[in-house]
Amino acid sequence: MISRDAKSSRQVEFYFGDSNLTKPDKFLIGKIKESGEGYVELSVIGSFKRMKELVPSGDVQIIAAALRTSKDDLLDVHDDGTKVRRSATRPLPKESMYNKQTVYSKGWALDGTTTIDSVKAYFVEKGFKVLSVRLRYAFQTKEFKGSVFVEMADVDTAIKATKEEFKSGDNTLVVEMKEAYHQRKKSERNDKKAEKKSAGGGGAAAKEEVEEPIVEGCVLGFKGVPDDTSREDFKEAFGKFADVSWVDFQRGDTSGEVRFSGPDAATVKEKCEAEAVKINGAAPELHVLTGEPEQEFWKKVAASRKETRGRKKFGRGRGGGRGGRGGGRGKKWGGKRSRDDGNDSSAKRAKLVSTTTTTSATTTTRLEPTIEWVVCFFGWCSKCNRWWCIKHK
Repeated sequence: MISRDAKSSRQVEFYFGDSNLTKPDKFLIGKIKESGEGYVELSVIGSFKRMKELVPSGDVQIIAAALRTSKDDLLDVHDDGTKVRRSATRPLPKESMYNKQTVYSKGWALDGTTTIDSVKAYFVEKGFKVLSVRLRYAFQTKEFKGSVFVEMADVDTAIKATKEEFKSGDNTLVVEMKEAYHQRKKSERNDKKAEKKSAGGGGAAAKEEVEEPIVEGCVLGFKGVPDDTSREDFKEAFGKFADVSWVDFQRGDTSGEVRFSGPDAATVKEKCEAEAVKINGAAPELHVLTGEPEQEFWKKVAASRKETRGRKKFGRGRGGGRGGRGGGRGKKWGGKRSRDDGNDSSAKRAKLVSTTTTTSATTTTRLEPTIEWVVCFFGWCSKCNRWWCIKHK
């Protein structure tokens, strides 16, 4: 049985490993950059969820002692036992190899016996060197999906694993390259979209009916921020942990949502709480959107995108052309006016009215603005039948 020290050192080695730092883990990289020497406080490492399970007390000396038992030369523990860094003799690769040397595996037991350690031990017993294991969970139910991503030592090892047959109990395990798995899923989604389009008769209407894709786990709700907070404040606070795609917030509000480009909401929440992050001087109450609230959020996103597509479809302004309502350059509202209807048209238009007010002291003449003046002000002069008239403006 693997000791607690061994599990702790392996976990910290994962944090500072190639796949995690080149993925990248923005939070940890930010911490590394804060120190001129690349050290990260073990108190920060001990606050991570997985480390809390391994070392509930969070005692940094216990963690340091565990790291010193490792036979790997990846980590460098400070002499005072309070911080750790990646060894200078193990520089990060220029390119992330995670996707290329990782396999997707499906068919693992759903009875609660499948763990990171059990999956790693399974492949190690088969002769494979494993760098990391990620269990896959259904976002809404938080239930294990029976599939995992296993990062092998190199690309050749990963390819070799896809060519062998594996069984776990009575289950035959599916093992394929991670990139091939994503390509297969993408192809399946495209086929489903094509079927929906074919069933709907095709055309623009069918295209608009395609449901907006929901990316689960990427929306973080917040409340309790000052009403003078700006969107930039949220981007600055959350951007160091994950890529911020959109902030749904108006100045004057005290709550809203932040959407990340990937399913990073839970991770950002955990790291913000660990660091006691403040936004505009206040520590907000954070919650990951799940279930119905998440569905409602994505409905708003879909409605907003549909409205945007509608505006692009009809062009600039109401008329679809430059100049707003005119419908096109050099055209009048109702089309080109002939000379024969000039009198009727002029009769319908209001003229400049000279109003004279006489008092014992002064006589004041005031010109009241008319429809001609207003229309000319917006670009079209109905008197000259031209754009941008200066004479009557």
